[in-house]
Amino acid sequence: MVKDKPFVGREKMDEAPTQKLIGLKLEKVPVREGYPVMLNGENVGVVTSGSTSPSLGYPIAMALVDLEAADSDAFEVEVRGKAHPAQKTEVPFYTQKAES
Repeated sequence: MVKDKPFVGREKMDEAPTQKLIGLKLEKVPVREGYPVMLNGENVGVVTSGSTSPSLGYPIAMALVDLEAADSDAFEVEVRGKAHPAQKTEVPFYTQKAES
């Protein structure tokens, strides 16, 4: 079995995860990689990627947050010292509807 063979990263694979990747929907401010994600004024993660979605018409982002905070629905993303509201959303952000 693969788990019985030694390989680089084996120790990390055996550890329980401490963070979770989530999707965020923002109202008007696009965010970029590295911006802090806050919950109740406490830093709980970081944006891994973000942009304004042309097909959806609003800013979206992926963020890596602490496992304990991942179940929350409302977050804030700090952009240039100001907190902007962000809602947790399912990924993928957009699914193409089947043609009838």
